[in-house]
Amino acid sequence: MTAPGHLGHDALNIWFATCGLTGSVAGIGRKLDDFDRPEEIEKALFWWWLGQSAYVWVVTIARLSIAMLLLRIAIRRRDSVVTYVVMSLTVAVGLPFWLVLMLQCQPVREFWQRTGDGYCIDTEYIVDVAYLYSATACLCDFTLGLYPIYLIRDLQITGRSKWALAGILGLGCVASAAVVVRIPFLPNYMETDFLYATSGIAISSNIEAGLGIAAGSLVTLRPLCHRLSSLNSIVGRNVPGQETGDQILDQKVHSSSLLQSRPRMLEREGTRRKVWKKAK
Repeated sequence: MTAPGHLGHDALNIWFATCGLTGSVAGIGRKLDDFDRPEEIEKALFWWWLGQSAYVWVVTIARLSIAMLLLRIAIRRRDSVVTYVVMSLTVAVGLPFWLVLMLQCQPVREFWQRTGDGYCIDTEYIVDVAYLYSATACLCDFTLGLYPIYLIRDLQITGRSKWALAGILGLGCVASAAVVVRIPFLPNYMETDFLYATSGIAISSNIEAGLGIAAGSLVTLRPLCHRLSSLNSIVGRNVPGQETGDQILDQKVHSSSLLQSRPRMLEREGTRRKVWKKAK
């Protein structure tokens, strides 16, 4: 991946993290009675609106990255079909959901200003779209988590490596747990005390995004673990007075072979002495 590509992904994650941190300081999770001025409520609502738009982008790209990783280990063409379906569903549901969240009020600033000059669509429609998105997200996450077990069954690697690879690739199921936890909180989107009532939605959404990013990133740690394992074995061989398990085993095998060959050596030595005496 090029440097601009890294910069784009990092900027997106930083954007989402900034919205969460700044929004929590501004007042997300607080009751309306705890605010001293209307401007404080407006600021908190603005960061909520900005954070929910960043959330959709982050989790969508996280799912797509995991799916593209599975395409690399898909041997047959038919194995790739399921992954492409998951990617298509992720985009087909994620993009409309993002548009609904961003444009639910006209003008857009009416979401956080609440002046009454504009209008917002009924929150029941927002909740219905959120239910559809959550159901699709659960389906995609479980598929991305369980499908690798099917994909790696024919790989020419050891059984231990297969289980390790399946465990790493199957972490997508963990992200779906956060989606399931968020579903009971979705009706709170219609509450009057919005910032306080939707704190559960905000927390579970942040957990889901974090787990998705971690699941897509842990796979890249395999070369590092391999290098650390190799370094550990090298250090073990170079430390004076410290022997590795392989070295001890080699010494035992060598000693055993010497003990087994010693009677034959003595027998051959005795035969040579008898022949030497007869020659004299």
